[in-house]
Parts: sequence; structure tokens; C-alpha cells
Amino acid sequence: MKQKCNALADLFMSNRQIGEAQAYYQLLPHMNLTYSSVSTVVVPTVPAAERRHWLQRQDPQEGKGFKVNDKDGLFLEKADLVTKYERRKLLGSEEDIMEDDTLEGMTYCQFVKMYASRGGNRNEEGEFEQAVEDANPDEGELADDDSYNFVVTGEDGLVVRKRLPQAITLSDPLPGEPVILHRRSFPRVLRLYKQRFTANPHKFYLAELMLYHPFRREEELFPEDEEKCEELFKKNEDKIKRVKAQLMPFLESVDEAQQIYEENREKEEEDIVEVMGPELDPEWEQEDADGEDEEDEDHSDYYHIDPNQVQDDTRGAEGSGQQVFKPITLPDKDDQVNKCTFHLCLNVWSIV
Repeated sequence: MKQKCNALADLFMSNRQIGEAQAYYQLLPHMNLTYSSVSTVVVPTVPAAERRHWLQRQDPQEGKGFKVNDKDGLFLEKADLVTKYERRKLLGSEEDIMEDDTLEGMTYCQFVKMYASRGGNRNEEGEFEQAVEDANPDEGELADDDSYNFVVTGEDGLVVRKRLPQAITLSDPLPGEPVILHRRSFPRVLRLYKQRFTANPHKFYLAELMLYHPFRREEELFPEDEEKCEELFKKNEDKIKRVKAQLMPFLESVDEAQQIYEENREKEEEDIVEVMGPELDPEWEQEDADGEDEEDEDHSDYYHIDPNQVQDDTRGAEGSGQQVFKPITLPDKDDQVNKCTFHLCLNVWSIV
């Protein structure tokens, strides 16, 4: 049986129909179409309580961290992108950066797209190293005056744009966490779970605020208060739309195309239902259509059991409507006794 199943599987795989795309992949195996030249990053847009936390192994000689069941060594919780964005900071002394608010208006979406760590940020002497070239040269490079190189705030009528610094740092870095984040020459592609307004309005508002509204602490977006979160979103809705249009220029068109596709798909399914019946049984469809045009009529043999004829009015014929039900008249008791006696005599006579 096993040999027969394997033979059947081989026969199916070698003789089945395939699509055009799969044919190209099999005929041209040297074309690595699955790989992209643009870096991607998964972006969390849910509250901290719902985010998945990752652990990072620590150097055992330092003695920092905690133990995990069935694992050797010490571990510490790895900082996610949201916490890194909250701890963004300009390079330089406190006096130099005190009055510089360039990073205050940068949104979480632009931060993830344009900044990334590149490994060893400090040398043996503890000094910051110079930035290195991007590891992936095929991504391309933005023009010097591209809007991605400037802080996108969504302010209407803003003339003076603030350029993104070449490198930034993080305040209160965790053990083993890269200290310096360098500005990329080409923005990364965001991969995120899209929240649907119809499914959960609060999560939709929170995700929009996290991506396109600047904040320093996640609590400022009211992740636990639905009313205040909605109020904050509607207050900054115009700015959020402008930031979203600049940082995610193709997102709206994709959403519109998906909505049009879903509408057309539902329409096609309805059309299939309407067309399939006349093709399979046109006579029945014609009879069904003719029956819809006719009014429902009650059969004359069933008037007497129509429940609509029952009325609570006890006035009988003096009521407003004429009833179909007729009163039942019982015969006199003497007549009933005489009839029973007569039938009994007939039965006895027939037995004799």
C-alpha cells in the first residue's frame, strides 16, 4: 500500500496542471525572485501587554540577567522597537542638545524606516566609531533633498524642514544593546499587522497613533483608555493623514485596490448565483419567477382552520367582522340516549 501511495503521488506531481507563475519558477531556477534587495522589519503596533518579549543571552562572566528553565546561562529581556523609539536621543553633550528638538517630531514609523544599528558602536577606548556604509548596496540611495531625509511632522504650511541627524543614540542602554543608530541611505519596508476599524476601533486608533504621531512614552497614547485614545486620534487626524501619505505613499492605493477587489468579488459571486440557475434548469427558474409575481391565495378547503379567523371578541355575530367558524349545536340528551340505544340494538341484531 505504501508503494502504491508513493507511485500515485509521483504520478500526480508529474502530471498535474500548474499555474503560469509556478512554471516560471521551475523553468528558471536560477532566478531568485523570492529575495528582495530592500530590507524589511517587523513593527509591533499593539500595547506593551500584548507584545511578545524576546530574551537575549548575556555574558556569564558579567553575572547579569536571570535563568530560564531548561536553558543554560543568563538572559535579559531584549528591548523592542517601541522602547528604542521612546529612548531616542541626539549625540553630544547635554548642554548642546538641550535646546535641539529635532527628534521630538519624528514619528515611530520614520524612526524604524531610517535608523538601524550596525554592530560595534564603540571601540576599545570607549569612543564612538565612524559610520560604515550600508551592508546591502543594492537597495539604492535616496536623493539628498528627499523627504525621508527630513523630519516628517505633518504640519500644514511648514516651510523650514529639519534634517535627520546622521546618527543618534539611546538613553539608558541595556546590557549588550547597540548604543549608536545610524541613518540609512534607503528606508526599510515595514511589516506590520494591520488593525481593522470594524474589528476593534480602539486598536486601530492606537496603531495609527503609534505609527504616525510622535510620543515619548506609550502611556501618552492611552492604550488602556478607549475614549481618550479616540479623542487624541481625532484631534490629530489631519496631521496623521499627512504623515501617513508621505511615509507610506502607496498604502492608501493598496487599500483602495483591495476594497475594490473585495467588492468585485462579492458581485461576481452574486452574478454566478444568478447565472448558474438559468443555465442548469431554465424551466424551474421561469416558474419561480412567475410565482413571485403572483399574490398568495388561500385554498378554499382550508378556510375553516385559518387561525386568523380566531378573535378574542365574544360578541359573536355582533362583532365587526364575519367569522368563518360556525357555532357547534349539541343535540338534546334524550335524543343522544335514543340514538345510542338504537345503535346498540343494531349491533346485537347483527351478531344474532
